[in-house]
Amino acid sequence: MNTAPTPDTPTYTVLSVDQASHVPLLHRHAARLGPGALGALDHFRSMVVDAGLYAVWWDGKQLTTRFAKSSRLTDGMPTRIVASPCADRTGAFPKPYAPCLYDAVRADGVASLLSVEERFTEACSAAVIAWDGASIVVVPDETPRVASLTEAAIVRHLAPRRAPIPVTGDWPLLLTNAAIGTCAPATNRPPFPANVRATIQALLQRADA
Repeated sequence: MNTAPTPDTPTYTVLSVDQASHVPLLHRHAARLGPGALGALDHFRSMVVDAGLYAVWWDGKQLTTRFAKSSRLTDGMPTRIVASPCADRTGAFPKPYAPCLYDAVRADGVASLLSVEERFTEACSAAVIAWDGASIVVVPDETPRVASLTEAAIVRHLAPRRAPIPVTGDWPLLLTNAAIGTCAPATNRPPFPANVRATIQALLQRADA
């Protein structure tokens, strides 16, 4: 099952499996991959021996998996602001796999915060969300970015506000992806509220979120 993907594999995701064979956001991963993927993912997770991150491809009939390195994201990691390589797009698009445009904006040990016209769009391997002092903020629908499973779960269950997240400002930031849930990188902004982060983290661990 750990063979290399073929070039024409149409859909891709990265997921985590724990020692109890639990996959956070399982149903959203299946929806991202496409029809028939949920049954294949259920079989895969039941067979996993080594807990951790897995890159997963689905061609409509066969699931291809590869054990992945640890997440790029860690709490307290430094950040940098980089122009989005997808600025010419509009709205969310399917998650790509390497080689892709995001390779050029990734650097080991650094979270690249991507921007268009002085507004954050996403990070190089995560969604960017903010706290405006009263509510969670996610980027507007038309923002060019990978279609984030975590953003979709937050929108469905936590009723965030959609608004531009300015590059300059003091809104606390949090990075979210399906591999680890949440990450608080180092910025010159106030810390993201711990209780709100805990609520988001708990949500993103659910298989059915």
